[in-house]
Amino acid sequence: MAFQDGITLAIRRNDFDWGASVHSIPLFSEKIGPVCKPEMLAQFVEGSQTEPRLRRDAALLQTATRPDAWADWAQAQGVSIEGMPQQRFEHFYFSLQAAVAGLGVAIGPWQTGA
Repeated sequence: MAFQDGITLAIRRNDFDWGASVHSIPLFSEKIGPVCKPEMLAQFVEGSQTEPRLRRDAALLQTATRPDAWADWAQAQGVSIEGMPQQRFEHFYFSLQAAVAGLGVAIGPWQTGA
């Protein structure tokens, strides 16, 4: 059976309501955290290697498709991001590309296991 747009199977994140007509099976948990261009690490991060922290002037690269990513991360870490500079992108992958370009720090995911 195909969905209205012709898709029969999709691998997607599951942080919003799909509705009753969609069946989903979790593949793995997602872990998120700050990511930046390695050469920019000293400009965006301070502290020790075992206890790094974002510099207050590090630009946080936000995304419209994951608008709460930075707030969720900050709450989980017990830190405040209030007053830090931010730049917003329309799509998650644009924020990652901006991080690769050295414009700031994005929230990036990685697989943690099944």
